[in-house]
Amino acid sequence: MDLIEELLDLEHYRSVKLLCVEDEVEVAEWFFRHFSKIIPEVYVARDGLEGLEMFKRHLPDVVITDIMMPSMNGLELSKAIKKISPKTKIIVVTAYGSSEYLTDAIEIGIDRFLTKPLSLEKLDKSFFSCAKAIAIEKELVQKKEELSHIENIDALTLLPNRKKLIEIIGLCDSPALAILNIDSFKEINDFYGHTVGDVVLLEIAKKLTAMTIKDGYEVYKLSADEYAVFKESSCKNEFSAYIETLIERMESESFSYDENEIMVSFSAGIALGKTSLLAKADMALKEARRAKKTYVVYEESLKVMEIYSSNLTWSKKLRDAIKENRIVPYFQPIVDNQTMEIKKYECLARMLDGLGNSIAPQYFLDISKKNRLYPRITKKMLDIAFDVFSNQQYEFSVNICVEDMLDHATSNYIYSKLKEYSGQARVAFEILESDRIEEYGEVRDFIKTVKALGGKISIDDFGSGYSNFEHLLRLNVDYIKIDASMIKHIDTDKNSQIIVDTIVGFAKKLDIKTIAEFVHSKSVFEKVKELGVDMSQGYYFSAPIESIEL
Repeated sequence: MDLIEELLDLEHYRSVKLLCVEDEVEVAEWFFRHFSKIIPEVYVARDGLEGLEMFKRHLPDVVITDIMMPSMNGLELSKAIKKISPKTKIIVVTAYGSSEYLTDAIEIGIDRFLTKPLSLEKLDKSFFSCAKAIAIEKELVQKKEELSHIENIDALTLLPNRKKLIEIIGLCDSPALAILNIDSFKEINDFYGHTVGDVVLLEIAKKLTAMTIKDGYEVYKLSADEYAVFKESSCKNEFSAYIETLIERMESESFSYDENEIMVSFSAGIALGKTSLLAKADMALKEARRAKKTYVVYEESLKVMEIYSSNLTWSKKLRDAIKENRIVPYFQPIVDNQTMEIKKYECLARMLDGLGNSIAPQYFLDISKKNRLYPRITKKMLDIAFDVFSNQQYEFSVNICVEDMLDHATSNYIYSKLKEYSGQARVAFEILESDRIEEYGEVRDFIKTVKALGGKISIDDFGSGYSNFEHLLRLNVDYIKIDASMIKHIDTDKNSQIIVDTIVGFAKKLDIKTIAEFVHSKSVFEKVKELGVDMSQGYYFSAPIESIEL
């Protein structure tokens, strides 16, 4: 595919606008004739001042400008344009190739610097490179708008989901929230099957909505067996009494399927106020389930007991495990969807208890960060993983967080490992997409250094975080691991299929490989393969295992 065909393949290429600023009449006319064959909006100005006025009037996406011009030179024009619109792509064309001009252009943020006499091939390559970036950004904006509605809706019940609830909470001054959990829902799934379970979830959603909508309450769907009932403003006693009555009404209902009558009961956690509302309601729910109460209203004493117990218990367990070398990797294979061959292994952190039982990371990683033990876990995982996979055919991946990249001691340790095992081990570092990246400059420097030393970069849980496609444009990544929430029901969920198809399409345009997480069945695997995902990982192939035969 040549450059023109590649650009024409992008939906938004026709909306790319070009401004050419050139004081030589023949050159300016040539610019206009040449680029008008490709895009409909081409503007020409004869000097810097006219160019600036035309830029303000038309807001072009790409600017091609000479340097030496009357009134205002090209570098002064470029500086003024970048101040107005930093995202505008600027190509400087000049007959003077001095290092001073080049240095000034770099400081201003010029995207391309070309010297006369012009090579048509170089000019076209520079323009199409800029136009392609602009077109992709415009497509991303459109896709984000298209997907925003889907991302805010639970696929089964069509209720607004957790993401939408968080957005609404942020807009309210004194919200009230109850999280309702279906007691023993796993037993319904295990006894009747997941199809019946889904029917029950759907019917509960309908009944909750019907019972609350007239009273000004809103219902949201959270995790598999949880719902949220929300009101923008309510006092504690009134809201608690309403939730208690609502639960009584729901528990008096029965749900029928294929001549089976299914009864359900609920536990609820209630919280009020804007600060950490979801976390507080969840903490109250845990206490209600522990104490076997219908509902519990959050009080500060719950938070103190929870933090105190969790920190003291797990901090000691974790310190002992690190000291006794009981932080170990488990390995889960990643399979090529076309050949079915294992291509990579992800190294997953586990803590072994005193009896050798494996403890999942959700019990100790957050505590490790609070107690500044996380870097020691990262280094331990790196030591073992590099040793296991040195001089092996398989690539392996290790999870790191933004703090690892920004911490000089940890990042330098990573660089030293890459140098020590240069040519002996092929590693990719997985970054959680949900990690908020504030210091993009430092993160990009880390990625640049890792890749220069032979490492690769993967975005983990893609689709779960706040920015989605933004990472693809700002970080030079090699892999996208599509989040389990998009994959687990993809064989039947049309919305998930649309989202994954969009992710795969953009990844291919950016030459990024895709990996589906949580592939747990043949039907899910066949669907992700059909959608063009490159690799798969999940229990359909293998659970994480203690050791591998290399």
